[in-house]
Amino acid sequence: MTRYTRFVINKEDGLVLERTAQVKAGAQGKKLVYASARRHECLDANFSGVANPEQGIALCEEAYNIFLAAGNRLEAADTVRRIADLQATVGHREQSIATYQKALTMLRPLGEHEKTAAVLTNMAVSLMNEGKLDRAEELSRQAKTHFEQAGDTENEAIALETIADILYLRGNLAAAANIYQQALNLITTLDHGSPGYPLFRLADLEFAQGRVKDAHRLAQQSFESYPLNDYDVDGAMTELGAILQAEGDLKGARQEFEATLSFQQKMNKIGAIVETQVFLASLALEEAHPGHAEPLLRSALAEFEKGKEDTDAVKTYVILSRAMLMQGNLDEARKAIQRAAELGRASPDPALKMPIAIQRARVAIAGAGHGTVGRAALATARQQLRSTVATAKKLGTTPSNAKLAWPLANWK
Repeated sequence: MTRYTRFVINKEDGLVLERTAQVKAGAQGKKLVYASARRHECLDANFSGVANPEQGIALCEEAYNIFLAAGNRLEAADTVRRIADLQATVGHREQSIATYQKALTMLRPLGEHEKTAAVLTNMAVSLMNEGKLDRAEELSRQAKTHFEQAGDTENEAIALETIADILYLRGNLAAAANIYQQALNLITTLDHGSPGYPLFRLADLEFAQGRVKDAHRLAQQSFESYPLNDYDVDGAMTELGAILQAEGDLKGARQEFEATLSFQQKMNKIGAIVETQVFLASLALEEAHPGHAEPLLRSALAEFEKGKEDTDAVKTYVILSRAMLMQGNLDEARKAIQRAAELGRASPDPALKMPIAIQRARVAIAGAGHGTVGRAALATARQQLRSTVATAKKLGTTPSNAKLAWPLANWK
C-alpha cells in the first residue's frame, strides 16, 4: 500500500496549546500568540487523529490571515505549508501541490532555509504519490541542501528517505538501500533520533529481494525502535505482518494485522485503516477464505477510488481478481485485473506492474479453452510470465515474493 506519506514537521511543533490559552491570548490582543495556538491545533488535526483534517484547514487559514495581517510573511508561509499538508492528508494531492507552490513563492525572497526545505520535502511527497518522480526527486535533493545549510540533521535524514523512496519506486533497489543507509547513519548521530522509518524500508527492500529472515530482523528492529504508541509505528507493524504471512505463519500474521488495525482505529488513521483491511483480505486468500476477502476489498476500493489513490486501488484490484478467480467467477476476475491494468498503466513502479502481469496470465490460463485458440492463449500467458520473471531477475527481486508477485511455480 501507499507508504510514501512521511511529512517533515518543524522542531517547534508539539502538543496543541490549551484552548484557554487561546482565549486569553485573543482577549489580550496578542494576535500572534493566538495565531500560533491555532496553527498548532491545525497541525494536531493532521497528525494526532483527534480531529478532522478538513476542520484543521479552517484553523490554519485563520492563523494565516493573522500572520499576514501582522506582516509576518515567514510564519504565514509556513502556515500555508500546513494547509497543503492537510490537503494531501485528505487525498487532494493536486490541490496540495498548488498550495505548496504558493508557500514557496512566499518564502523565496526571504532567503530562509528550514521552512523552505520543509515545503520542498512535503511537496515532493505529494508529487511522488502522483507518480511525478523526476520532479519529486529534484525537490527532495533541493530540500536536502537547504536542511544541510540550516544545520538540521534530523530533517536532512527525512529528505534522504524521500529520495530513497523515489529510487525504490523506480526499481533501483541497490541505490535506494544505499540512501536509506545514509539516512540511518545520520539518525544515529542524533541524541534522540528515530531510526524506525529507514529500518522498515530496508526491511521492505530485503523482503522484495527474497531475503525474508533479514527482512524480519530489520522489521522487528524498526518496531522496537519506536516509542510506545508512536503515531508512525504501524508501518513497521504491517511490514511484520506481511513477512509473517510470507513465512507461512498465518496465525501470527493475523495477530499482527489485527493489532495494527486496533492501533490505527485508536489513532483515527482512516486511510491506514483501509490499507490494513486490504492486508487482512490478502491474508484471507492465503487462508483459503476468498468470500471473507471480497467485501473487505470492495469496501477499500470505494475509498481508494473516491480519494483517487490509484496505486492502492491497483494493488487492491489485483487481489480482488485473485479472490474472484478462487471463487470461480472468471468474468469478475477479468474485469478486476483489467481495471488494475488501466489504473497502473502510467506507473513506473515495477512492483506494481509485475503482479498485474502475473494475475492477467492466471486469468488468461483459467479462461483458455480447448483447440487452437486455447493453446495460443496459453502460449501468450506463459510468455508473459517468463517476461515477468526476467524483469524480476534484472531488478534483483524474487518473483515468488508475496509483496511483488505471487508464486510462479505452477505456471511453468
